[in-house]
Amino acid sequence: MDDTNASYENFADEIIAKKRRRITEPISEKYISLKFIPATIDTIERSFSLSKYVYTDERQKMLPRNLEMVMFLKINRSRWDINMLTEILSKKSI
Repeated sequence: MDDTNASYENFADEIIAKKRRRITEPISEKYISLKFIPATIDTIERSFSLSKYVYTDERQKMLPRNLEMVMFLKINRSRWDINMLTEILSKKSI
């Protein structure tokens, strides 16, 4: 076996070993896992229920950011009124 093949095998073995270490290393305790959102949280369940009424067949072409804005406004309805919205829109058009 020549020196080139030996160094290639060592390099490949090192990469495989690093990958195995990375997979088997425990996730740091200081971070929260965001792999899923627990559906048992009632506010999340309510927002999903509300979104099915907003994202209807007639609105299938709605952009995701527009859906997000509509959902944000609907969920936070108690924090704004039509006067505030009119004021914001008039400032934005200037």
